[in-house]
Amino acid sequence: MGSVPSRTAPTAPAAAGRPLLGRRLALWTLAAGAALLLLAGGLAARSGLLLAGAAAAPGTVVALERRTAGADGSAAAVVRFRAADGAEHLIRSTLWSSPPEFAVGEAVEVVYDPARPAAARIRSFPELWAVPVILATAGLPFLATGIAGLTRLRRPRS
Repeated sequence: MGSVPSRTAPTAPAAAGRPLLGRRLALWTLAAGAALLLLAGGLAARSGLLLAGAAAAPGTVVALERRTAGADGSAAAVVRFRAADGAEHLIRSTLWSSPPEFAVGEAVEVVYDPARPAAARIRSFPELWAVPVILATAGLPFLATGIAGLTRLRRPRS
């Protein structure tokens, strides 16, 4: 007859490896949270700097660019605006959404760096702040979990 595996406590080497695994997991979780928060902060700073030195211009949604891959029906607005120098520019929204955030013919405000009007953005909360908010919302629990895990591993067991 075959032997039945015993259900005894783990051996010393297996038990000794668990804190190391827990520490690695906590460090990876902490690093992932920190990376997400740094990325969120960088993108938020980019939007903030754009707004701080931006010129504004009225724009009009002239088309909705549909995604060809997948059938989710998401679209991004294509906006035409005239910069202060008189040049006309076309920009595409940075966010794809379904249903689309904007309709063809809708008037929007565009903000741009006068030195780089081709990098203009539509002035709306989702366009400027949605990605940083989502990344920060995802990063905070990872960061907190990593900190909690490391703190728990540091406490002496009684």
